[in-house]
Amino acid sequence: MKVRHKRASRLPAAAILTQILSAATFPAVAAEERKLTGEEILTLLSDSTALGEHRDKATRQYFDPAGWTDYLEQGGRPDRGKWRVDKARGQYCSQWGNFGGWSCYDVTTDDGRYYWTQPGTDYHSPFTIVKGYQMKF
Repeated sequence: MKVRHKRASRLPAAAILTQILSAATFPAVAAEERKLTGEEILTLLSDSTALGEHRDKATRQYFDPAGWTDYLEQGGRPDRGKWRVDKARGQYCSQWGNFGGWSCYDVTTDDGRYYWTQPGTDYHSPFTIVKGYQMKF
């Protein structure tokens, strides 16, 4: 008994070239960044720690549900302030020690990554979120 093997089908060179050019012409599109609402910010931050970077140093900031926030730069000393959400403007706000009033930031996201942004400036600082108090580096 003779065994016959099917010959593998081959795409013509032109078809392969078309597939390659299509992939190069239409790359995957990244998710568009969007601003979180006040409720979304409150849910995201309450009893959570933000892991980020500021001036090339790793940072951690915990958001206590009662309105206190602890901030720490790697190698630095901890600082305690207050935080709140301005639901009408959809912004996270913080107040630190003797530095005066509240500073407010938009919080934006693009598929699980988050950013602190300050309207009217080019400030755009990425962070991730972990639940609970996780201030150790």
